[in-house]
Amino acid sequence: EDEVLYGPQSFQQVLPELDYNSLEEAQSFLNTGNDTAIIDLYSGIGTSLKKWTESGSESIGVELGGEALECGAINAPQAQLLRGKCSQRIPQLNALRERIQATGKEIVLYVNPPRTGLEKEVIQWIVLLLQPKRMAYLSCSAGTLNRDLNYLCQNGFKVRKLIPYDFFPQTLHVEVLVLIDNENYH
Repeated sequence: EDEVLYGPQSFQQVLPELDYNSLEEAQSFLNTGNDTAIIDLYSGIGTSLKKWTESGSESIGVELGGEALECGAINAPQAQLLRGKCSQRIPQLNALRERIQATGKEIVLYVNPPRTGLEKEVIQWIVLLLQPKRMAYLSCSAGTLNRDLNYLCQNGFKVRKLIPYDFFPQTLHVEVLVLIDNENYH
């Protein structure tokens, strides 16, 4: 595992090797590489973006926090970064989606939202416009994960695997990585 830069206010995983393992699982499922483009929503300091770009995948990250985004630019310099709420970046993401589709690259998605889950506009955009072939969703809230998975599954997505992670030992918090296929992909 390579070192990544954190800012003084940045969120840090207590067990970075476990975080790395979750990214390995996601990368294996998403099959990132030269023929894929990955959109990484709520990308934080760019730990995941670093992984995707090192695999050769065109990588686009969206993050609200300025310090996290500054770290992301250093940790994953090849990634394209957008600052703001994911819902506010949908117009730019649509333009990028159209450009990527014209290249013939496969679009995959990685999301790691806060406890509030995916913004309503974002999950609707995923289902109606983005239509990624595969998606990995790392969740820190069982309630919002349930809400979001219900919506995705009602709209042609299928859960392939759930992997729990105890990122915060000796607490009640368990994160879950969900690997999802899009049955409507064409």
